[in-house]
Amino acid sequence: MIRKKLSKLNETLLDLIIGIIFVDVIVAVLGIIITKGNIFFLFGAAIGMIGAIIFSSMILYYIEGALDMTEKSARTYILRGLMLRSLIVILIGIVAVKISVSCLIGFIIALMGIKISAFMQPVINRWITKKITGSNEQS
Repeated sequence: MIRKKLSKLNETLLDLIIGIIFVDVIVAVLGIIITKGNIFFLFGAAIGMIGAIIFSSMILYYIEGALDMTEKSARTYILRGLMLRSLIVILIGIVAVKISVSCLIGFIIALMGIKISAFMQPVINRWITKKITGSNEQS
């Protein structure tokens, strides 16, 4: 049942989500070791991981929505999505810094997991996603 639902999800998005979780778990573990158990860093990293997953989904949503639009409308639509994501990051950043500076640092580092995950996407697709979804397509 889970395999069937995962195979319906956009494969690239699934690759990114798996990569984000993988990278951010490592970030959280290393952060806890480096900060000597600072729970605020872990909280910030968890929020950053959730944010990165949501932002990946939002990017796909806005790109797919823009495909049926004229060039000017698509540019405006995608820019609106970028501004919304930026506003969300700023608001979460303000809340995180009010909680603790280490919370903000954990949030920012974990949010950058989306960048590292994008570089790891081909490897994740080949070694993990294809096995999870049961897809036998060769890229």
